[in-house]
Formats: sequence, structure tokens, C-alpha cells
Amino acid sequence: MITHDKDPVIGLLSPCGWGNLGDAAIQDAVIAAIRSRWPNAKIVGFTSNPRDTQERHGVPAYPLSGYAPPTYGIGGRMLPRTAGPIDRALQRLQGVPLLRSVALPLRLMCDFLQSEPLHWALALRWVRQLDLLIVSGGGQLDDFWGRAWGHPYVLWKWSFLARRTHTPVVMLSVGLGTLRTRLARVFVRGALSRMTYRSYRDERTRTEVARLLGQAHDGPVAPDLAFGLEPVRCRPPRLNAGVVGISPMAYCDPRVWPIKDGAVYQRYVERLASLVVRLTDTGRRVVLFSTDTCDRLVMDDVWAAAGCPVLARRANTTTLPALFGELAQLDVVLASRLHGVILAHLAECPVVALSYDWKVAQHMAEMGQTEYCVEIDAFDVPALAVVLERLEDRSDAVRATLRQRLGDYRSRVQRQFEETLQ
Repeated sequence: MITHDKDPVIGLLSPCGWGNLGDAAIQDAVIAAIRSRWPNAKIVGFTSNPRDTQERHGVPAYPLSGYAPPTYGIGGRMLPRTAGPIDRALQRLQGVPLLRSVALPLRLMCDFLQSEPLHWALALRWVRQLDLLIVSGGGQLDDFWGRAWGHPYVLWKWSFLARRTHTPVVMLSVGLGTLRTRLARVFVRGALSRMTYRSYRDERTRTEVARLLGQAHDGPVAPDLAFGLEPVRCRPPRLNAGVVGISPMAYCDPRVWPIKDGAVYQRYVERLASLVVRLTDTGRRVVLFSTDTCDRLVMDDVWAAAGCPVLARRANTTTLPALFGELAQLDVVLASRLHGVILAHLAECPVVALSYDWKVAQHMAEMGQTEYCVEIDAFDVPALAVVLERLEDRSDAVRATLRQRLGDYRSRVQRQFEETLQ
């Protein structure tokens, strides 16, 4: 796939860069795999936030799109652009209630037409320099953030440019989220058809992709790329330590979540706060931590709703080393995000998952942890406290199970790297 007469130039395509530590773990794993094979390879990121990518991963990076529809890229512009008279006029129209429903689509269309032609030209120049483009893991087959003109369009666009420049493009351990519109499915179908190699994070994704393409299964199932990280050892549990980590997420949070429901969010925060109070009242220590920037807002809300108890604290986990440092001090973890669960498992920390999506329940089942998976909308505090206590009692056996599964998953991820990075 890559010629060996020179050090290759490899691009990594991912909508990362906004503080999601799962995305960061995936990119670190891919970069380490490339460096182990070609120490002098040039690695380039095409991401939602190039500055973060450069600082976090130490590689040059460029924006993956010129256009950022609402909720894709957290509403920021991918390429700097000065607002012109048309932008200002449309902004004024949005202030008129009767015209607001017309003004917003017009403004988005104007934004697209002003931003994308330049980005197409730049992206074509960047792709021409590549020996390989990697769609590097995560749930990239998804229109939940930004709908069809978010990541489905981005995948279609970059795969089109790769085909035009005869640049091989591979998709590694990618998962399926939601594809709610016909246009999103058209974009994803076109992108998938141009891939030189495809692998899927789970069997459900592989089956749905086969249905989308109207053909038999054509690629393997390979674990999430975060499992390719070097093993991280959590310290042995201490007797009667009772340290519980709780990682809230911005579920239905009207400030950031695409599907906004203030009542659901408030109930979620109140129940987590009640759990914190219940745990600290019995002498347990609680550490609130986040694996995504937007979850820090939720962490603060839970902390305030719990009354800032003495036995609880908020951890600063904005980097992977900081996160793993905190995980090393915990006996059990309560988490909702898929990679909040995965990263805790990588540290061999037993987890109770508050599952908001099938992919979380799927991961827990694959790790043999189904009995510790609870639906996020269905949990009540006393029952959840019982599940946490049961997990604490069985933590040694759970750690042994995790250790066995982690070894197998890491071997499978490394085997995939051997097959595709050659």
C-alpha cells in the first residue's frame, strides 16, 4: 500500500480536536503504530481543531472542512473568514421573528459557498502530497453532529479527492452512529465505495454498512483503535479505600447536545448529585472527572447540586496522562461515554456504565460486563448504588477478566496495523 523507497507522508482524518480524550487516544495509538514502522514518516492531521491536534499530538494539522454546520465543530468556523455585508444582513434578518426560519438556512448556504471552494482547493493540494490517508477510528459514520453536511459530507469530499489523486484511503475500526437522512447515507455510501480497505469497530456496524452498500460483508471487525495504546496498569485496590470515580456526560444538555431536553438533563444531574451525596454519606470518597471538554460543564453542575461535599472533588483531566493518573487512584468508575468506559477499562478499572447508546452496551457485553451496564434513562439512585457496591466486592475477578480481554484486543489492533501499514 505504501512504497518503501522513501519515508511516507500519511494523513489522519478525524473530527477530533475539541477535548474528547477517546479521540485523542485513538490518534495517539495510530501515530505510535506509524512511528514504530517509519520513525521518520511525516504525519499530518486533518481535524476539526488543528491547533489542538498540533499541541496534543505533535503533528502538523489542517482543518478537515471549510464549512461548519450547527453543532459540527461546536459551531466554530474551520477556516478564518471576515464577515461581509451579506453575513451582516442575514444576521439582522435572524433578529426578525417572522424571517428567522428563512434567514438561518440562507446564512448557512452563504457560509458554505464562501468557505468551501477555497477549502476544496487547499484539500486537493494537501491530498496530492500523501502516500496514504487513514480515516482513523471512532464513530465517524454518523450525522448526529452537523447532520448530512457535517461528517458524512467530509468523508465523501476527502474520499473523492483521494480517488482523483490516486491516493489510497483506508478506514480503520470505524463505528456507525446515526444516519438519519437520505443525503447522509448517499455521502457515506459514496465515501465507503472509494476506500481501499475498511474495518469496523463492531459487527453491527459491519452489517449495517453491508446493507447500505447492498453487498456482502467485505471487511473485518477490529477493536476500537484506543486498545492499541500501550498497556496502562491501575494500581492494586487498597483495602477499604472506597474511591469512586464518576464521569458525567452532557446528555441532552441544552448548551451543547444536538437533541436538547432541559428536563431530561436536569433529572440526570439531580440523580448523579444524589448518588454523590449517598456515597459520601457512607464514607466513600468521590472523584468527578470528564473525558470531553463539554462534560466539564456537567461535572460542575453535579458538584454544585450535590452541595460540594467534603469527601468529593473535581479532577482536572484534560489530557490522557492526567486522566490515567486519576484512574490509578480509583477503585471503581461510573461512566457514560463509550471512551470514558474504554479508557477506564484500559486502566483495568472496573466500570458501571450508564449507557446512552447501543455502542456502550455492546462494548460492555464484549468485555463480559453486561451485569454492570444500566440504561441512562432508567436508573434510580438506590439501585445504582447497589450495582456499584456489587462491582466493588467483585473487583478482583473483574480486573482479571478485563486483563484477559485487553490483551486479546490489543493483539488484534496491532495485527490490523501490520496488515495496513506496510
